[in-house]
Amino acid sequence: MPRGETLSAGSLLFDVRRALLEELLERLALEGFTDIPLAASGLFRHIDLDGSLKSDLAVLVEGDIEALVAKLDDLGYARSEGDRVQFTERGREAVETGQKALAEIEQSWAERVGQERFDTFRDVLEQLRP
Repeated sequence: MPRGETLSAGSLLFDVRRALLEELLERLALEGFTDIPLAASGLFRHIDLDGSLKSDLAVLVEGDIEALVAKLDDLGYARSEGDRVQFTERGREAVETGQKALAEIEQSWAERVGQERFDTFRDVLEQLRP
């Protein structure tokens, strides 16, 4: 980007998303989940605790769903049978740990910018969400 130009909202969102994922994966690693690949990390938020269909997940994540699910299966986070994917106990523990870490990250952001501004930020993101 040429000096003096303002970053687009899309660039800012991309940078914040990347920072969030990096911090989340760091916090997960500190809790013993050292092998979660960035490429497959998005699956964790989409797989229902009671299981999900790969065909449903395929429209929600980037990348080859078969390869992503196979990676989580190989690492022991999920099991796949046919079109169905379910978390293993290790996968459920990673989800719980990740949810706690995300809450902590959001709290740190709220402290950084102020709770009211952070709440407004969340409201705007909710309105823009497809």
